[in-house]
Amino acid sequence: FIVMEFWYKIGGNLRTYIDKIKEDKGCIKEDKIWQFVFEISHALNEYHSKHIIHHDVKPEIIFIDSKGHFKLGDFGIAREIKGNNTTTMIGKLYYPAPEVISGE
Repeated sequence: FIVMEFWYKIGGNLRTYIDKIKEDKGCIKEDKIWQFVFEISHALNEYHSKHIIHHDVKPEIIFIDSKGHFKLGDFGIAREIKGNNTTTMIGKLYYPAPEVISGE
């Protein structure tokens, strides 16, 4: 069994955060969005440097801790790859990667 830390419950996930902002008819400040982009891309870069592809990154599995930082979860269909390419289509089509959309 893989046991996930329970601290993420403090901040919820990115989907819940975005929905709450929309309910309050507010906007996410640009500096906060840049923090999101940095932390998510940094995490993915770290995994890719270890030849791990997540395959299912979406707001519902990006958890927020009590300080507002992100942690990726749900590695159910993540996998280690050999070489630089993968030809397997895995994941959901709700959030397709740019290369999937362009067919590259």
